[in-house]
Amino acid sequence: MARFLVVDDSISVRQFFQGVLAGRGECDLAVDGIEGVRLAGRAIMDRQPYDVIFLDIMMPQVSGLTACRKIREMERAAGLPPERVSHVVIVSSLSDPATMLEAQFESGADAYLTKPVDPGAVREMLCSAGVEQTLLAVLSDEDA
Repeated sequence: MARFLVVDDSISVRQFFQGVLAGRGECDLAVDGIEGVRLAGRAIMDRQPYDVIFLDIMMPQVSGLTACRKIREMERAAGLPPERVSHVVIVSSLSDPATMLEAQFESGADAYLTKPVDPGAVREMLCSAGVEQTLLAVLSDEDA
């Protein structure tokens, strides 16, 4: 079963992702970057990293970009193989190319979604991350 972490200071955004991800796996929620890094760190230490982490780019105290960098540092320090690192998605209302480039190339994010987020874009991103195919395979095995 897939594991997700949604880190956003907006309760409506957390509820949106929780709804879209329902039935796809376990979904943990964090209200800010500090809590998100703490939860991701605990998962990495337990050798059960999240499959996908959704990070809001603009949060109080610790931004999504900073949180992404810290998560990537913890993954490297733990020696996680590439196939076990989390697929990190930055979520933002900012759609300028400079912000998108910083998110993906400088902070280590794998994808970027612009708010308001379309549920179809989340499902498409899950497919590209390999999570949706895994879920479909599990469901197919259960039907057999």
